[in-house]
Formats: sequence, C-alpha cells, structure tokens
Amino acid sequence: MKTALILLSGLVALSAPLRAQVLYEEHFAGGTADLGWVSHWGEESNMVVVDFVVGNPSGDGFVGKLGNDLSGGGVGSVYMPADALEDYTVSAQVLLVPGEAHYRGVIGRSTGVSGETPFTFYSFVAQLADPGTGGNRFRLRSNGLGPFPTTIRDWPAAELGALYPTTESWVKMSLRMEGNQIWCYLNDTLLPGCPFTDSNITAGGPGVYFWSFDSFDQFLRFDDLIVEGTGTDVAAGPGLPTGIELLPNTPNPFNPSTWTRFRLDHAGSVRLAVYNLQGALVRELSHEHFPAGEHRVLWDGRGERNQALASGTYLLSLESGGERNTRSVLLLK
Repeated sequence: MKTALILLSGLVALSAPLRAQVLYEEHFAGGTADLGWVSHWGEESNMVVVDFVVGNPSGDGFVGKLGNDLSGGGVGSVYMPADALEDYTVSAQVLLVPGEAHYRGVIGRSTGVSGETPFTFYSFVAQLADPGTGGNRFRLRSNGLGPFPTTIRDWPAAELGALYPTTESWVKMSLRMEGNQIWCYLNDTLLPGCPFTDSNITAGGPGVYFWSFDSFDQFLRFDDLIVEGTGTDVAAGPGLPTGIELLPNTPNPFNPSTWTRFRLDHAGSVRLAVYNLQGALVRELSHEHFPAGEHRVLWDGRGERNQALASGTYLLSLESGGERNTRSVLLLK
C-alpha cells in the first residue's frame, strides 16, 4: 500500500486507514482483470475493461476503465459480489480530471442489479467542475434508498485546500465502513467531520462509480483497488469464506447460459469444470490462479468443442488446494 503523509489545516493526517487482512485486490497486472466485476445495470453493461495509461500508479500502464453508455442514465457502476461483507475499507487510485463535472470514485456495501433486485451502496466520489459552478467538491452519499442519491457530506474545494487536485492526477480515494460509522480519506488523509453515522446500508461488496449527465464518451480509470477488513469480525466474519465454496448458479435451470460463483479463503490455482452424469468431462471452464474472495465464471451451455448440448442435468466441479465442491445445474431448451 502506498502511503502519503500530508499535514493540512483542518485535516487529520494518518498513515493509512486501519490496515487489516487484505480481502480483495485488483491491479490489472499483465493486462487482465482478476475480480469478478458485476454491473448494477445488467450482466453485459458497463463492465470493467483493461486500458493502458502511461504513468499509472503501479507503473505498468495497465488500469481499469469503466464507461456509462448502457445504464440509461449516464451511470457506470460495478462491484465485487460479497453480500455478507460488512466492515472493511475499499481504496483505489482514481484518475481525476479538473474541469469535468463527472462523478468518479469508490463504492462500498453494494448489492443488487437494476431490474432484478434493488441495489444500494455508499459512494465516495469526486466532482471537479470548473470553479464557481458549485460542483467542485468531494461527496459522500448513500445510493438506492430513494429515487436519487442522498448526500451525507460535501467537502468543497475551499475546505480541502491543497488536498484538492488542480491538475489531472491519480488520487487515492478510500471509504471505510465499520458498523454504522463511515470514514472518507484522500491520499490517506482523513477528511473533516469523520466518522459519520448512517445505519441504512449494513453489508455488501466494494466497487467503483462513474456518472456523467450529458456525455457517453468519458470514462472512469482506476488502479490498485484494495479491500481490507477493518473490524474484529474479519477473521471469521460472514463475508469471508472458509476453504472453498461453490455457490448456487444463477439462473438455474438455465438457457442458454448460467453464472457459476465460488468463494476462496486464500489465493490459489482453481479448476472449474462441467461433467455429465456419467462422469465424463463436458467442458473445462477455468484452470488458473484466483485471489481470495468471491468470483464468478460464465458457462454458455456449450461443450468443449463449442458444440450444442442436450437438455439435462450437468455437474459443476470446483477444485482448489486438494478440496472439491460439486453442484448440479439443469439445462432446459
């Protein structure tokens, strides 16, 4: 974790938000996204892709890019599914551009998909509009509790002083949640007024957020997203898996495709495969290294040679570290 100590009038300088066990990491190393990002706007919209930006924080050029063209309202938001995860800090290096009125930032305790289940989350975002417009600020909000987000606290540029970015730059934005308390940090500096008390959203996964009212050719670019447990419940909390766990598929029964979700309590090599009821291999879906946490892999209902399969029951097998979990799925045509 990169640490920046900044002493500013009215701001409290800390070495970092409380550091504990790392739950999830996304660095886009080698040009790939490791986490199973889910959009609030349907399975295929606003998904994270890898972009190349010279001078990114990790120095390898690879960053995540999120657009807003398919939500219908100028919003792009994705999260890592972890519906039972409660107390943690989500941090990310976010590329901020002064003079643009877009919202860019991180989100926490996120659940749900629009059109399927209601989605809620806390968002800590930057809006670096031109001075005098009233939109040059950082903002903490709760989303999804009503027709519009609810603002918990604004930090205008004048209040932040030298901490407010005046040139295009990478800024570390952190959102920490413990119980009903919320803290916000910029470059590891605690912002005035924290913590805030809000009991409306109690659990959910971390993610990132982008909004632009009148532009669909702008993007959020982010790097080095790290999620750390902050509460005493981290070692055995409901958001952390023990061993490996193959979760129920969605949908099931399915046609033509289904998402296979699984949890790992530690990083390791994972093999996910489909078998028929006679035990013959139908399709190997994945055989690669995954970080600890919750992931998902899409099966398109086809065989190893991309052939169509007959309707019926198939077995999904998850293997990692000498452990094996199996679940059945039903393909209906």
